[in-house]
Amino acid sequence: MGRIFENIIQLSQIARGHLIPGLPPEFAYGVTRLRAGCIALRDWPNGFHSEWIDPNATESAIGARRHAYLALGTKADTSLVELKLQLKEKRERRQRGLSTAGKPGKDTSSRRATRTKEQKENRRRREAATRASNAKAKALLPIGLRPASELARLDPDTLLAAREAGLVTHRERQHGKRTLPAFDRHEVLILAEGWKNRISASALAFEFGISLFGVEQLAAMGALPPDAPHLENEGPHFTRASVDKLIGKLVELARESIDEGIMLADALRHTHLRPKSWGPAIALLLGNKIPFALGQTKPFRMDRLIINRNDIEKLGALTFERADFPDKVFSETMVQRDVCECFNLFEKYGQHLLFLPHSGEMPRLYKRDAVEAFWSKAIHTYEIARLTASQPLKVTRRLAEAQAVPLAWKFFDRRAIGKIFAI
Repeated sequence: MGRIFENIIQLSQIARGHLIPGLPPEFAYGVTRLRAGCIALRDWPNGFHSEWIDPNATESAIGARRHAYLALGTKADTSLVELKLQLKEKRERRQRGLSTAGKPGKDTSSRRATRTKEQKENRRRREAATRASNAKAKALLPIGLRPASELARLDPDTLLAAREAGLVTHRERQHGKRTLPAFDRHEVLILAEGWKNRISASALAFEFGISLFGVEQLAAMGALPPDAPHLENEGPHFTRASVDKLIGKLVELARESIDEGIMLADALRHTHLRPKSWGPAIALLLGNKIPFALGQTKPFRMDRLIINRNDIEKLGALTFERADFPDKVFSETMVQRDVCECFNLFEKYGQHLLFLPHSGEMPRLYKRDAVEAFWSKAIHTYEIARLTASQPLKVTRRLAEAQAVPLAWKFFDRRAIGKIFAI
């Protein structure tokens, strides 16, 4: 049983792994490689073939494991560990100048017996220095895709994409006639650390209490540099240091209190029926052009910053156009909370937006283009009430009298509403 288990482990080291939906990449790769080793053992002695072997595995590694695999039919009383120890002892005896039988000769024995304590210590130091030098030299050598993937705890596809994006140096190594990707060990470790600690735009949006689009605006405008490693099609990612730096600037500029205050989220709701211009609004605060206070919330929240009601008009002219930032990546989908923000709806009304194209559950994702196309032609009864300074019930009665037909749940054609209410 011990030999079989050891052989499975050895075979998994050269097996091709793959992702499993719902599992962490490093765990999924380990499980699928072990499974390949088990299947090979089940089909012994005919289960060792190229279908399950990783194409990046070296010929020497494959040959050693093929030998161990086929050797399961012999020497049943000797484990692979014992065989390894025997080979190691033979090599050490050969290096010490002993006979292959393992018995020291007379001259050799006498020379060893006459070594002084100082000579033994000097030899130990030389051997330690040699090992350290060899280890240092080995660390400088480029490593292949699989060991780099295991070192970084990233799946091979992500690591290759990072290599193509220039996040690590583009290296190659020759394996026979094949040219294979290679990686610098130190660079891989740096990438792994940055990848593990990076903060996504969606996570930061939740932390700040604003929309994902708002975080993307801050990144595009340079107020919050996306300085964490990320792929070109991923959108911005951030380090905790850059996030804390932005928070520190706002805390430093904030006043103790604001008279006739209103939360920034409510102020933007008064001026926009579209994705809110969080980036330009925060830029005004950072430029000290609008006084503000932090409010009573801890930890820090952008949506609950307090400004004076008289400054709401300054927010009305703010816009952010993605077309002005053609080299930036913006998300093609919106979570339900952000869609509600577009229409100035409370999040509890999100269940009524299912008529818009969407996919998934928790989070439910809506297509950004479809959402923007709808809000460009539709207006909600609550928004009509706000614009006309009327009660929602009064607006509903007026719409019924005008026999206005809704486009969807409490949404009406913006042009038709303009004629009914003169807005």
